[in-house]
Amino acid sequence: MTPLGQSPLALGADIVVRSAIKFLGGHSDVIAGVAITNDKKIADTLYLLQNGTGTALSAHDSWALAKHLKTLPARFKQSISNAERLVEFLNQREEISEVYYPGNNSTHIRQASTGGFVIGFRLKYESKAQAFVDFLTLPLVSVSLGGVETILSHPATMSHAAVPENVRDARGITFGLFRLSVGLEDLEELIADFNYALKEAFNESISKPITEQHFGS
Repeated sequence: MTPLGQSPLALGADIVVRSAIKFLGGHSDVIAGVAITNDKKIADTLYLLQNGTGTALSAHDSWALAKHLKTLPARFKQSISNAERLVEFLNQREEISEVYYPGNNSTHIRQASTGGFVIGFRLKYESKAQAFVDFLTLPLVSVSLGGVETILSHPATMSHAAVPENVRDARGITFGLFRLSVGLEDLEELIADFNYALKEAFNESISKPITEQHFGS
């Protein structure tokens, strides 16, 4: 959400923890996190811990993060616009069985000003997952998110690969599930790329077995 999309302090949170590696930094070149509070006693305690343990950001990371924050409003607006259009596109595709987007959740929208930049979607036929990835050309395939590039990840073989298969399946983390962090590319090019990959993957007469899938390699 970033602070531009949601303010947890206004919703009653005592401390807000954000990863600055992702959208706040936005360029995949900063290792940083932030803890935010509007309670002076908590703030003083956090500062004491930070000062005592030496966990402040390096000079370089501080400089890079401050620089990247200057473009956050522009990146925020463009990524959201692209994400919303991609959600519309994916919802219309017969190759997609489900689309998961916070902007479609009424509880989320009551607490935030936007649906954000991250989309989940599930292919209708899981055996097409590898072919779909192979035919894509624009998105990076990685476990990361929040960069200027559109980044596609495959939870079952990446972020959740260490989770036992029966647990993954029970939670819906199957081979047909993907997560997409939407970046700043030209929207028509992104849609054209996804359109091509879906068409080609689902037109293949022979699908690669799931056991041969090699996402990210």
